Amino acid sequence: MKIIREILLSIFVVGFILAPTQSAFAAQILGGFCGTSGASSTTVCQESNAQSRSTANPIITDIGVAIKIVSYAIGIMAVFVMIVSGLRFVMSNGNSNTIAQVRSGIFYAVIGIMVAALAQIFVAFVLDKIS
Repeated sequence: MKIIREILLSIFVVGFILAPTQSAFAAQILGGFCGTSGASSTTVCQESNAQSRSTANPIITDIGVAIKIVSYAIGIMAVFVMIVSGLRFVMSNGNSNTIAQVRSGIFYAVIGIMVAALAQIFVAFVLDKIS
C-alpha cells in the first residue's frame, strides 16, 4: 500500500510540474454581429456585452481554478484508494492484518472525499465574497 501511495503521489506531483501554465482565452465571435443595426438590442448581444465588461480579478480566478483542480485530484485519488482497498478486501482471504489495513484505507479515503467536498464549498464561498 505504501508503494502505491508513493507512486500516486509521484504521478500527482509530476503532473502539476509538467502541467501547462498558459491561459486560454475565448474569442469574441459576436463582435461583428452585435455591432450591426438592430442586433445590439438582442438578449445575446446584451449578455455578451455584460460579460466583456466583467471586472473579475484574474489572480483570484486563477487561484480558484487551481484549488478546484487540487480538490478534484484529491477526490479522484480517494476514490481510487477506495477501489483498490475494496479489491484488497475481497482478496484478503480472511487475513486479519490485511482486513485491518483495508478498513483504514477505506476510512481515510472517505475522509479524503469529505475534505475535497468541504474544500469546494469553502472555496466557492470565499471566492464569492472576495469578488
